[in-house]
Parts: sequence; structure tokens; C-alpha cells
Amino acid sequence: MFTAHSATALGSRGIRVNAVLPTSTETGLTFDFAVMSGGRESLESRAGLIQRLATPEEMADPVVFLNSHAARYISGQPLMVDFGARNLQLLGRTADSLDRPLIGNAQAARS
Repeated sequence: MFTAHSATALGSRGIRVNAVLPTSTETGLTFDFAVMSGGRESLESRAGLIQRLATPEEMADPVVFLNSHAARYISGQPLMVDFGARNLQLLGRTADSLDRPLIGNAQAARS
């Protein structure tokens, strides 16, 4: 909603607003996230169709595109950069990791 609202509010001034929704990406914190998730294999198993973490370049390229002349008529869009992982969730083939509260117990929130 923030992206859509911002794009609507700023569009008349020629300002485009978009959002990149990244998948798990190889960063300096990857080791820490792997430890928290039960190992690197566990982290990669949740990476969707390709079963590996994205590279920083794979996350940067869509940002470069959205800020380029080629995307001059795109505004208010969330761009999911996850190699199709969200499609698996939408088709019911994996648990929907977006369907849970950010804080607290997911079961309690549904009750």
C-alpha cells in the first residue's frame, strides 16, 4: 500500500515510486541467517525454484532497470525478484511465508 499511495501522491510531479521485493540474497549476513534457520541447506531449500540464494548482482539489476529510461512508464509497482518462489506459494506447493505476522505466534494470530 505504501508504494501505491506514494506513487499516486507523487505521480503528478513526475516522480515514480516502485518497490523491489527480494528473495534471500547472499550477503555478509548469510552465515548468521543460515545458523538461525538450521544450516545453509535449510536456507537454500526455501529459495524457491532455483534452490540457491540470489547474488547481490541479481538483486541490483532490477533496481537498475526500475531506475532506467526503459522503466519510465512504470510506477506504483511491487516487483518480486524471487525466481518464481512466490508462484509456488500461490499454487499451494509450499507454505506461504508471507501469510504470517511479523511478530508473535502465527497460530495465535489466526485464532
